Amino acid sequence: MALNHCSITLMLLLALLLGGCKGAVEPPASVLAKPLNDTGITFCRASDGAEVDCLSAVAQDGSYGRDAQANAIKTGAGQAGFDWSKIAADGSTLANQALLWQTAGNEQANTQWRCVQDHHTGLLWEVKSDVPTAVNFRDLRYTWFDEDSTRNGGNAGLNSTNDCNGVACNTAAYIVEANRQVLCGTQQWRLPTVNELLSIAVSANLDYAIDTAYFPNAKNDQYWSGQSYAPDRALAWYVYFSDGGNGFALKTLDTYMRLVSGGEE
Repeated sequence: MALNHCSITLMLLLALLLGGCKGAVEPPASVLAKPLNDTGITFCRASDGAEVDCLSAVAQDGSYGRDAQANAIKTGAGQAGFDWSKIAADGSTLANQALLWQTAGNEQANTQWRCVQDHHTGLLWEVKSDVPTAVNFRDLRYTWFDEDSTRNGGNAGLNSTNDCNGVACNTAAYIVEANRQVLCGTQQWRLPTVNELLSIAVSANLDYAIDTAYFPNAKNDQYWSGQSYAPDRALAWYVYFSDGGNGFALKTLDTYMRLVSGGEE
């Protein structure tokens, strides 16, 4: 079972103070290659709970940042200040970005895609499939596993050998497979950091804290980050896409993963 989801520890309090409500503990500034996204919240409320114009609100999320810039220039599209484009498996950009995902669709018809490009952060994100036999099927779960001692915090996690549609059900094996495929034209796939995962969380969306028009087949559940939990390296951080919160769990837990490429590890 997951441990301490949404608990207010000293570490999380420091994270909120230093990095706002969308991050865990911030890495050094030199590590952040590009800025992260806003929260997706574009509304404000009065003291009685009534929605009000954010121009008249004081110190609320919807009053500031990219989300408040109604005339912000975008390369692609997306909710509020988010700036996405749908990317095919070969790395090309879909010609028609306006169509929704269709289970019986395909990339040629612009009704399926394999990745999403974030034009603000520069990150490229994996998209899951709704086909039960696909290697990237939405329901597949993985244990956290990384043999590299420079990344695993001294605990490699669990090398699960269960079958996930032809790939072992651990995060390292799935990363190897994505890079073998040269998915969306890159071989630089990895687990995201906590802050990178939080950068695609849309806090304004209830139950599914993600833009499902660009990330179809998402689960409102836990997705692994690549970061170990410092006080106990048998644990790793995750982001919970029901409410956009974060927490940590045993690396032996079977849960979801979404790969990222680009930026800095």
